[in-house]
Amino acid sequence: MKKISVSNQIFKKSMLSTLLLLTSSPFFFVNPGYANSFSSQRQTLVLQVADSSHQNLISKSDAISKVKSEVNGKILSADLIESKGPPVYKIKVLLDKGRVRSVYVDGLSGKIIRIN
Repeated sequence: MKKISVSNQIFKKSMLSTLLLLTSSPFFFVNPGYANSFSSQRQTLVLQVADSSHQNLISKSDAISKVKSEVNGKILSADLIESKGPPVYKIKVLLDKGRVRSVYVDGLSGKIIRIN
């Protein structure tokens, strides 16, 4: 049997404890691209649900066109988001005065649901 000094045993135990502590932390394996990947997967899932329900989802460009016709400003982003009801596009618009508004468009009818 191999003899291990007391200091070596303490070192191994402290390293093991540190490793366990770090791996149990939710921030240990943070990948900056993970959020974008997850968002993309969620959008794909929303599209699949809409398609499987035999519903006609309007295109992102149609949703943007609807917002441009109703709200004056520069389109910053447009994303298909989860909702409890029909699919919804969230479109961020930069207004002339520098304020940003979120415009929500029904993904089936193309109607503007809400402007925040």
